[in-house]
Amino acid sequence: MRRTASSWRCAVGFGLWVTACGGEETRPGTVPTNGPDAGDAGYQNGSEPYDGSVPLPRRDAGPSTIPPGDPEKGLTGQCAVDSNKIYTVAERERPFLSTPLAADPNNSRFIMPFVATGDCLDSVHMATLMGAANGGEPVDTTKIDTCALVREAAATALSDRWLLATTDNREAPYDVWLTPYNPKTGDVAESQRVTETPSVETALALTTLSDGETALLAYGDQQRDVGQALYVRLIDNLGKPAGDAIKLDEAPDLYFSNLTMKPLGTGAGLVYVRSSLDNKTSDIVFVALDAQGGRIRDPWVLTRNAGPSPSVDLTVDSDGGGIVYARAEASIGRQIWFQKIDATGQAALLETGTTRAPALRIVNSPARGIDVSIAQLRASFVLVYRLLPQTEGGKATVRAYFLDRNGSIVGSSDVSYTSVGSGRTSVQSTGDGRVVVAWSEFTDEGLSALKVARLPCVGN
Repeated sequence: MRRTASSWRCAVGFGLWVTACGGEETRPGTVPTNGPDAGDAGYQNGSEPYDGSVPLPRRDAGPSTIPPGDPEKGLTGQCAVDSNKIYTVAERERPFLSTPLAADPNNSRFIMPFVATGDCLDSVHMATLMGAANGGEPVDTTKIDTCALVREAAATALSDRWLLATTDNREAPYDVWLTPYNPKTGDVAESQRVTETPSVETALALTTLSDGETALLAYGDQQRDVGQALYVRLIDNLGKPAGDAIKLDEAPDLYFSNLTMKPLGTGAGLVYVRSSLDNKTSDIVFVALDAQGGRIRDPWVLTRNAGPSPSVDLTVDSDGGGIVYARAEASIGRQIWFQKIDATGQAALLETGTTRAPALRIVNSPARGIDVSIAQLRASFVLVYRLLPQTEGGKATVRAYFLDRNGSIVGSSDVSYTSVGSGRTSVQSTGDGRVVVAWSEFTDEGLSALKVARLPCVGN
C-alpha cells in the first residue's frame, strides 16, 4: 500500500497513533541558514511570530476513530523483530535530522516528539507509546502549536508528566522553551522561556535526575562573529529554571552537536561533539555534572579528530554504564567504539583494580558503521547503528548488537532495511527490559519518515 503524507498511522499492539503531517511548503519571509548547525527547521534567524502574538500551546486530539495500521515486516536474528512491530510515526518533505525518542524507565512508556506543519507555521506533536511493552490500546496525540519555526525538540519524564524542550522563534531569534505535558489527560501547561538573548540556541539535551523531581537542560548558544558556547541549566519539577545557566564550553571557531545527557549519580553525564566550522575535524567529549549542572571534573576528550559526521551516545546506572561513538579513521573508515564507565563517569576499573578499561572497537566494518546509540538492559547493553551497504545502490540496515557488561558482543539482530542517508538512530529501554528503536529514512516517494520498532528482549 502506498503511504501518503496525509494518512494516519495506528500501531495496534504498539500503543501509538499519530498524524503523518507531511507535505510542507516553503514559507515566505524567512531567512535561510548560513551556519554549520542549521538544525531541523533549516532557518538561521527565523521570522517574527505570525501575527505578533504568542499563543499558549493547545491540545488537538484529532479524529475520534482511528483506522487500522499497516505495519511493516521486520528482519531476523537473535531477539528478532516481530513482523507487525515496525511503524511509521510521521512523514514530511523536509528531512528529520534527529530522532528524539525518550523513555520513562520507571513506568515502561516511551514518547517521540516531532515537528510538523501546524495551523500557524510549525507545531510539535507528542507521539506517546503507552503500553509499548506489551501492546495495549492506542492513545491520542497532543499537538503543541506555538506559531513559530521549531528547530529542535527533546523530552524527559519528570514527576508524573513529560517535559518538552524546544528551540523555536515564537519570540525571535531562537530561544529554548519548556512545556510540561500530562500524558494521562493530554493537557499542556504554559510554556516557560529558558533563554532570552540575541543569540541563536541550537542543539538540545534534557534528562531527569535521580531524584525524579528535577532535570538538567543542556543547549548550544551561537552568536555571529563570536562563536558558540555550551550551557547547562537546572530545571524544577514544574518545568521552570531553578538556577542560572552554567557555561561548560566555548570556542569562536567550533560548534556543538550530538548532545546526549543521562542521569549519573545525583547529577548527570553529558556527551557531545565539538566540531570545526567546516565540519572536517571534531572531538567527542564527555563531562560529569553535579546536581546543579556544574562540572565535577575537567572534560574527558574520548577521541580527537573524529572526522566528519561522528556520533556519540551514553547510558549509565548505579553500577556504571558505557559510552559508544562512531568516528572516521584514516585508511580504515568509520569505526564504532565502546568505553565502559563506572558509576562516577570515569573509565571503569579492570578486574585488577588498578588499571582502567580502554575503549574497545565494537564494529570493524570499514566506512560502514554510522549513527550509533546505546541503551541499558538488566545485565547488558543494546547498541543500535546504521550499517551502510557494501555496494553502491544497496540498502542500509538498522542493526542491533547486544553487549555484555564488558562490551563483548553476545548477540545481534537486524531490525530493518533503511535508506543510506538520513538522520540519527536512537534506542531507549525501560527498567523492565523493554526496548524501542527509532530511526529516520527516506521513502520511495521522496519523503522523510520517522520509524519505530520494538525489540521483544525481556530478561536480557
